[in-house]
Amino acid sequence: MRNFSLQRVLDIAIKAEEKGMQVYEKLAEKFSNKPEMAEAFSLLARDEQIHLSQFMQLKNSLEAKDISFDEVNSELLSQIGLERYFDKFASIDDNVLEILKLAYEFEKDTYLFYSAVRDVVGENEILNSIIAIEKSHMVKLFNYILSEQKFRGIADKF
Repeated sequence: MRNFSLQRVLDIAIKAEEKGMQVYEKLAEKFSNKPEMAEAFSLLARDEQIHLSQFMQLKNSLEAKDISFDEVNSELLSQIGLERYFDKFASIDDNVLEILKLAYEFEKDTYLFYSAVRDVVGENEILNSIIAIEKSHMVKLFNYILSEQKFRGIADKF
């Protein structure tokens, strides 16, 4: 685990956000006949794009480029348990609450993954930023599930 660099963590974050954005875009298309849900998933996709940009900025702020983005693949995401969500999203029915719960679980697992990495490598400003971003998304989804308020994305204030 000592070879698990911050660069690699950021590569995983970028790939996870990219895949998450693709999943949410597909869900928006799937629910195109339900405007409120299509909008919610479009906003989640937008949020993932924002996260992707933030992680890319963090990556660009690093000087050492010891692992290339191309090296992060489905096998690596599978090893840390995130890949299973993409298959579940692809096969889930039209139950909106179940889809939102699955989105919450995905965000929670990415949050836990980055927290565990921080426990191994120690306190780090970059990891702290990643963890804060993932936690904010997780909290927004959780609040929406509990309150059943209309979801507008991570900009919502509860």
